[in-house]
Amino acid sequence: MIELEVDGEALGLPKADLFFQPEFFALHRKHFPGHYFRALDKGTVVGVSAFFAKQPGHFESPLRGSYGGFWMPSDTKLASLEIFVEKVTGFLIGESATRLSIVLPPLAYDPAWTSSQFAALSDAGFRPVGWEVNQHLPLCDNPFRRTVLKEKRRQLNKLEKGGIVARIAESDSFRTLYELLAKGRKDDVPLSMTWPQVAEMFEAFPERVLFIEAVRDGAPIAAVLALILNERVVYTLYYGNELGAEGSPVLVALQHLYEWSLEKGLTVLDLGASSIRGQTSHPIYDFKASIGARPSMKFWMERDLRRG
Repeated sequence: MIELEVDGEALGLPKADLFFQPEFFALHRKHFPGHYFRALDKGTVVGVSAFFAKQPGHFESPLRGSYGGFWMPSDTKLASLEIFVEKVTGFLIGESATRLSIVLPPLAYDPAWTSSQFAALSDAGFRPVGWEVNQHLPLCDNPFRRTVLKEKRRQLNKLEKGGIVARIAESDSFRTLYELLAKGRKDDVPLSMTWPQVAEMFEAFPERVLFIEAVRDGAPIAAVLALILNERVVYTLYYGNELGAEGSPVLVALQHLYEWSLEKGLTVLDLGASSIRGQTSHPIYDFKASIGARPSMKFWMERDLRRG
């Protein structure tokens, strides 16, 4: 029988995705009220979830992160997941919730489990209110160059012949790389996290957050900020080129991340959503497709408690 623990001191699930770890929750509870939930079966933690109230009565999961909702092992019975959803929802209703919003993980991560979440949430009164296209690279034995289009292979060759190399960045260059990414963004599409927020993540998860830098003559000209979400998936939070850079040197950094992830036994390189404010961006989509990325869907679900 599933029991609910709210904001307790017990540990989370070590195998749970990064966005469901209690340390990740703690980073954001500094700024917004929220609750961390654990599903217990005979005293053992078998599931976790977190919701935040950015506005009175509106609880969201995630507050920050690519996705949220409910994490349980993928072989969990649907009935157990439904009980967990019911208990969390009931608690939030008791906290005067009027609206609950969830972003599900991309279908590519685990189609069966994400489908189970969709079913459990639908049975609990949630309805899909939006979606976006997410793109990923399956990590296989093929080198990065075989996944990209011929045009990108030519670009890679030219970049590497021009002396550009990629490497895992040292901590003393993290802020410089963050600023490189921030300056390379268009004014109307800023980075979603400030430098202090990113620095907090590095401090909380030193083994699961990394910067890849592409350098020429020792100076960085492109970067990728990546998060290791679980034992299978690495997620690119941000990537980009130095403002005014020619030839897209971020390709060299992405190639390095791809090969590093293969060596670590990861199986999915998530390049993130290909949209801006909910609208598919064709330049972003086309760039990812040109390096072999495959699309999958990510759904937003909501329950309006004012309607019952």
